[in-house]
Amino acid sequence: MLDWTDLIRQTKDKDRYVRSGAVAALGKIFPQVPDKKQAWQDLHRLTQDEDSFVRWSIADVLGEVFSQVPDRDQAQKDLHNLVQDNDSDVRASAVDALCNVFSQVPDKDQARQDLHKLTRDNDTYVRSKAIDALGKLSDEDPSQQGLHILPQNQHKDNLRGRTNFKDVIPIVMILIIIITFAANLTAILDYFNIHLELKKSPSSNEVKNELLDFSDKTFTDLFLMKSVNNITIMKNNCVEEYAIYDKRRASCLTYIGQFYGSLFQYRSALNCLEEANEIDPKISDPYFAIGNIYYDLAIVDLIKREKYYIYPDNMSVILYPDDKSKNLFNKILEEYRLGETYASNYYDLNLSPMFLISWTTVTYRKQQINDVLRGSSYISINNKSYEILSFALMATIIHPKDEKVEKQCRELMLNILTYMSESPEKFSGIPFSSYHDENGIYMNFNQ
Repeated sequence: MLDWTDLIRQTKDKDRYVRSGAVAALGKIFPQVPDKKQAWQDLHRLTQDEDSFVRWSIADVLGEVFSQVPDRDQAQKDLHNLVQDNDSDVRASAVDALCNVFSQVPDKDQARQDLHKLTRDNDTYVRSKAIDALGKLSDEDPSQQGLHILPQNQHKDNLRGRTNFKDVIPIVMILIIIITFAANLTAILDYFNIHLELKKSPSSNEVKNELLDFSDKTFTDLFLMKSVNNITIMKNNCVEEYAIYDKRRASCLTYIGQFYGSLFQYRSALNCLEEANEIDPKISDPYFAIGNIYYDLAIVDLIKREKYYIYPDNMSVILYPDDKSKNLFNKILEEYRLGETYASNYYDLNLSPMFLISWTTVTYRKQQINDVLRGSSYISINNKSYEILSFALMATIIHPKDEKVEKQCRELMLNILTYMSESPEKFSGIPFSSYHDENGIYMNFNQ
């Protein structure tokens, strides 16, 4: 089992991704820690950490371990402080945690006030999270939330313990008609010579193949293809150089597969990652990377079908997945679960941090996907991150003649590049430079 003391030490690491990942791991092992009182003090301290990544992670952890903390009053106060955090991602994470533990908090009135307050938050994603949370709580216990108000006459009948049968009779008649229609549906269809064809929901493999074909035809920009050719040369050199070193060859192929993915060459990316997986199926990184490729394909599909909304001022994007998306989401979770089963043997190549698999990203995506599978109607791309740049580039390539999309994406890219330049500490480990003029926006990642 992971050592608690060692993880606490890693929460002070100079790399923010290590700190955030250590916090997430603390939540996983908290139930097995003997000294819950001391462990809780450590978690409480982290809610006040100066790094927003750590506070974002600890909010998620509180949602997982709340039932086992020795001081629930203090735990709720910590969530109360986190929902007022200056960072919108921290507030959004705290909303999820508060919603998940609402039935266990000592002061439900305060928790409800916190959620209601966030429905007026300046950040669109936080507002939508808060509204969604209140909706879920209302479904679980409408009377407690006060969101479902009975009409006055019906309220009086409830108080008197009576039923208004004049209101019930029409409902009963409608139910009888529906049941009768359903029972005779086949005969009705035969009479009118109507034939229904039930369509099977496409499998994740069918959706994947459809989107790979679409991506092959779409992402063929000359600049992209020049870079792709260079990566192909790198791949061939990798396979040749590490011909007899299986683990290094697998690691190298994983890195190159992610490089292909960053240029939207998803078929080549999957080929590399699956080859790495075949070489050594007990290395975690190819699984995580394959899951991330499926995530990107889901984004491509939603962009293609225009199931998204861009908020340039907030540097955020909301996506509206459906059943087709869920096929890919289940596949993503399957790959992530496999990745969690094995250890990483990937970082021995001293690779650029830009292409190292981020546990924070995986955790964030898992949370988003699980929200959708539990009934949420939307997800958002990691707010104020370089992932937004990838989305904007995808959208402009997929919809090249849509002036509105081009304008929104240009504004989005300019805002996020400005933010990255002004807040380099939030993008530690990713050396870059950027500038823009009247002809466009330019960004260089220094390898």
